[in-house]
Amino acid sequence: MSFRSQALCFVDDLVVYRSATRTAHHYQAKNQATIAWGKGAKSLSSDFRNQLKLGKSRKIQTRVTLIVNSKGKAKKLLADIPSNLKKYAFVSFFPPDQSISKLLKYKAMRYALNALLGPDPTDDRLVTVGMLLQSAWTEAGKVTTLKRMVEELHKREAPLLRPLNPVTVIDSRLRAVLDSIPPFHYSLEKGFMRWRYGTTDSGCFSEHCGTQKFASFAQRVVSRRPSTFEALEVELG
Repeated sequence: MSFRSQALCFVDDLVVYRSATRTAHHYQAKNQATIAWGKGAKSLSSDFRNQLKLGKSRKIQTRVTLIVNSKGKAKKLLADIPSNLKKYAFVSFFPPDQSISKLLKYKAMRYALNALLGPDPTDDRLVTVGMLLQSAWTEAGKVTTLKRMVEELHKREAPLLRPLNPVTVIDSRLRAVLDSIPPFHYSLEKGFMRWRYGTTDSGCFSEHCGTQKFASFAQRVVSRRPSTFEALEVELG
């Protein structure tokens, strides 16, 4: 999957292209006080139609979306989509330029950032990853790929991120010690170890199971073989 901004095409603010399926999603952002589909050569409706025609001529399945900064505008523009665009054109709302912390109040933004992290991330972690993602996008210039963006994020904050190749089974020696401390329960989620002790304590190890920090934790537990939760809790940190 690749991303292009200000691409050489009719709907050009952002193009998301999937080469495997030859599909392209074009986005155009507008923040003017008054926005209309209009008619004629330089209108939004003309640009959207021309983009769809261009995609068809290149045998690329194409969708076009108009992004506006008001829910009211989005609702009106959606209702007014020209009939010859309705099947492939969409309108979406995205809030005006704000800090990442303010954008967290929007479910879509929170959901997207949450997908990059381990279980139950704090707002501070969500903001940190959002800012890193923003920085990686800025540094990428006008063309980049999903793989490159994710790799850049992992270079900067790998221990906190959902791993690209998550551990699915923990070491049998560690399991043997953990299983010997009832009622301690654990599971792997997004590559992180989530744990629970009875009904009183629960948590998630701070870094994913593929990190050096988790390896050191596992080594200490196997070596010291704690037999109570109180002793294990010291190792869990």
